[in-house]
Amino acid sequence: MRHLDMTAVVLDLPKIIFAAPKSSERVTFEANDFFAQESVQKADLYLSRMIFHNWGDKYYSQILQNLISALRKGSRIAINDHVIPSPGVLSPYKDWTTRVVDLVMKEYFNAKERDISVWIKLLKKADGRCEIRNVIRLEGS
Repeated sequence: MRHLDMTAVVLDLPKIIFAAPKSSERVTFEANDFFAQESVQKADLYLSRMIFHNWGDKYYSQILQNLISALRKGSRIAINDHVIPSPGVLSPYKDWTTRVVDLVMKEYFNAKERDISVWIKLLKKADGRCEIRNVIRLEGS
């Protein structure tokens, strides 16, 4: 097995952390506000899972800038989130479904789903050094 010495810190809202199971010595849980300075400094990897699509562009930049401020040389940010295909790539039904989810995000959260060009633009706006190294779409997702 690889990375047996790896540890992780899960950062989330206090009410979520309070309810989280304390099942591993290698995983710790800390309350965090991603609109404030990042509490864990100098980690090798910051994983953001399903965060950015819940927020509009202004807040996206703020969250990302807080993560960037915690980076050290060689650190990375991994983003696990929705990347919608450009219009016309999917079948008409799947494309329609994707656009409906985008409208739901706008209505409920004042947020949106983003295609790759928007992700790139927002990353560069938050910090010109940011770049997307890889996009992986899991089959069926």
